[in-house]
Amino acid sequence: ATSSMKARRPETPVIDLPNARWAGETAVLFGPEKTGLTAGDLAYASEVLRIPTSSVQPSMNLAASVAVVCYQFGLKALTPALSRKRERGNGKRELIARVWTSIESLAEGVGWPNGERMRRLKAAVYRSNLSDADAGMALELLRRLTGRG
Repeated sequence: ATSSMKARRPETPVIDLPNARWAGETAVLFGPEKTGLTAGDLAYASEVLRIPTSSVQPSMNLAASVAVVCYQFGLKALTPALSRKRERGNGKRELIARVWTSIESLAEGVGWPNGERMRRLKAAVYRSNLSDADAGMALELLRRLTGRG
């Protein structure tokens, strides 16, 4: 449940929004904008969620509260996925760097000029969206072409 906590002392634990745990199936209950949730409503909640605000403005309107809670919920839900994506992205970037190093070595071996065309080629390789399998295949071909595999 959500509450401004103004003149309230609920029996249910009060948790500030940044510290909220979003586990399993979570539901958030918002009350009417003018009165908020009743003490009876709060009794049904396993936790009371409080959005920290300034003492000058101790509460938020309903639409703003819903937006802030939904944003925080979405952020918490996305954080593990973004971390996994970042980890995969770093691994993929390293794989593409290996492909580029092999291409660069091959280009030097055949006397390819190291100028604008080389910079454009490097940019194209780093922009590519090679899958791990495709990058592995390219590395195998490049190893064979350079006689290192």
